[in-house]
Amino acid sequence: MEISAYKKEVIDKIENFIKSQEEIIFSYIFGSFIEDETFNDVDIAIYVDKNIIPTEKIFYEIELSNHLEEIIKIPVDVIRLNLASDPILYRATKGILIKNIDDNIRTNFITIHWKKYWDFKDKIQEHVAEMKHGSR
Repeated sequence: MEISAYKKEVIDKIENFIKSQEEIIFSYIFGSFIEDETFNDVDIAIYVDKNIIPTEKIFYEIELSNHLEEIIKIPVDVIRLNLASDPILYRATKGILIKNIDDNIRTNFITIHWKKYWDFKDKIQEHVAEMKHGSR
């Protein structure tokens, strides 16, 4: 799908802000904002340097989301890839890469988690089907 001029402008604003955040090693925009014509929000996935933003800093994503919402005037959901489940991580990292300061960290992280996702994908789908239809 072709990305509109408006969406490109929004992506540029997000990218400029994300690139100014030294704690973010890599980041993606994903979800309906890039996949569909209509959208309600912008989904952003970030991987942060744990030495700068520790796991215990639980409000970091909310603070980042608030800053971005002020800039682009659209609701923003930020997920920290360091803490995300493999299915969410898999989907997010198929989006548009907007920052990447260390390709080794990014590719190693993604390789590990994509492998885990694919190893357990069938089991997860089986469990979801059981929940929908009841155990047999």
